[in-house]
Amino acid sequence: MKTDTNQVDLQTNANSIITVDAEPIPTTSELAEITPKETAIAPVPPSESGINQALQHYGTIINFVQQIFQQDVDFGVIPGTKKPTLYKSGAEKLVKLFGLHHRLELVSKVEDYTGSCHGLDFPLFVYHYKCQLFNKGGDIIAEGEATCSSAEWKYKKQGVQGIWNSQNTICKISQKRALIAAVLIGVSASEFFTQDLEDFRDKIEQEPAPKTQPKTETSGELGKQELIDQSTGIMQQLGWNKIVASAFAEKVTGKKVRSEMSINELNKFIAGMLQELEKQNQQKAAS
Repeated sequence: MKTDTNQVDLQTNANSIITVDAEPIPTTSELAEITPKETAIAPVPPSESGINQALQHYGTIINFVQQIFQQDVDFGVIPGTKKPTLYKSGAEKLVKLFGLHHRLELVSKVEDYTGSCHGLDFPLFVYHYKCQLFNKGGDIIAEGEATCSSAEWKYKKQGVQGIWNSQNTICKISQKRALIAAVLIGVSASEFFTQDLEDFRDKIEQEPAPKTQPKTETSGELGKQELIDQSTGIMQQLGWNKIVASAFAEKVTGKKVRSEMSINELNKFIAGMLQELEKQNQQKAAS
């Protein structure tokens, strides 16, 4: 069983109040924004049957995502990030796909309605949840732990009244983060998705975009950005989302991210996609 945790380290404070299960409460200096962490996917037994099962599992996820998942509903692509972000809706669909079920457990909570007991000028709500993922036989196959706190930047900027109104939301976000953490490990989807970056979308999008490399004008060759743009157009013609395209790119070039590819690798990636597009067109013509 694998466990994922994306919680803040909590230290005992002399002024701490309202805890569950005798869990320590964060000091003011520790109330930083919570960034989800990921754990490597569960290992596959080193046997031929295990390898075949892993390949089948891998293909099932790709086909399911391509045919069922909806962008901005089940997952999102946030500028400045390398992986699509798995949303709660997508996590629930993956749980159903593999015949799993989950259980949420409150590990600890802090409910300081004025914040004064922690030296703060805003209410402090911290919820720490654990999610256990079970297979059909009732065995635990993965665990995910997560916290959400009113000390996170997007709640603090709302002011006191906004935080009070967000108390239930903060609790639900902690539950959602724990669920997604468990699902990413339990169904071995960490290769395709990251977690919870939509909670930090506004902050990510405020950061300056990376500078693109200048175009290559010599010998009439296309520059790197032009090749990336060209590959995007072919992906759209194929009807591929970024997850499927990344898997194909890794198969052809050994790299998932186009910005990390050389000019030759990008050309190889494009050539491979054009072959797939030709096959697709031939299939349509035959039918």
